[in-house]
Parts: sequence; structure tokens; C-alpha cells
Amino acid sequence: MEDRLRAKIGEAYSKWEEHIDLRFDYASGDAFIPINEFPALFQITFEVIREVNNKYLFEGVATKDPTDMMSYMSLLTFISKYVVYDRVEDNSKNKYFTVTSVIAEKLLEYATRVGEYYHPDNDTVVYRDIDEEHRGIFEFWSDDYPPYEAVGGERTIHYYKIYFRDFSDMVALAAKMR
Repeated sequence: MEDRLRAKIGEAYSKWEEHIDLRFDYASGDAFIPINEFPALFQITFEVIREVNNKYLFEGVATKDPTDMMSYMSLLTFISKYVVYDRVEDNSKNKYFTVTSVIAEKLLEYATRVGEYYHPDNDTVVYRDIDEEHRGIFEFWSDDYPPYEAVGGERTIHYYKIYFRDFSDMVALAAKMR
């Protein structure tokens, strides 16, 4: 693994570590959620996941130093520690804790999905991240996050775009969740 990617994993890990220590304070409303820091954290995390998947996991290529892959797995473990919104009452401003938790959960889902594939010849299957999420567009269906309150019984879709800093659609989703 090249030094640049190793450094990005370390940077993302240390930022997630800061937020994990405060996650219950965020949910209870006892600590202010620095919502302006999360878009950059989501972006670097997304880029690390995409790069590790495309260069190593999907290619079946091992890193020269096994600790590199262990660092990546530790990062994913840290993200999963942040996602504790189930049965946690969110008293944060605008339900920002729920917002950040569901996006973190979607990043984990992104990290563990297989991705698209193609056959460059008849004997090789190569996985690649070529769908919408390659551009960092995540879809959230309201009924995937029960309990939610459907307006008029309708299922709604919400988007978070990694390369934009707008949480408004995610705040709308969080408002539907109890």
C-alpha cells in the first residue's frame, strides 16, 4: 500500500476516534456536534474505501505489509462503533446524530458490497466500483430506517452526496425517524 493511502487511513481513523468518544454525548444533546467537520470525514472515508476496494480487495491483491489491511479493517470497525443510533434517543440539534449515524452506516455498507464487475476476457472477473456510488451518491429509502413516519403512507427517497456539503435531505429523513 502506498504511503499516501496509508496516511489517508490514519487521518480518517484519528478523526473517527474523536467522534466515537463523544457519540453518546452527541445523541443526548450534551455535546455540540461539529456538523461542519463531518462532510470532510465522510469524503476521506469514502475515498479510502473506494481505493482499497478497487486496488486490493476487488483485484485479490494483498498489501505488502499485512498491517496495512489491518489498519483498514480497524477503520471500518471504528466507523461501526459510531453507528449506535438504534434505540438511542437522539436529542441533538436537528437530529444531527441520526444524520451522521445513517451516513456512517451507508459507508460501511459501501465498504462491504461486492460492486460491479466485467469480464475483460473469458476467464477473468474484475470487480470495479462503476455505479452511482462511484461518484459518492448514496440513496436512503425512508422505510429502510424504521420506525419512520411516512407522510401520507408514501415511501420517500433521500440522498447524500459525498462531494457536496448539504445535509438538508438527510435532516428530512431523520425527522421521519422516531
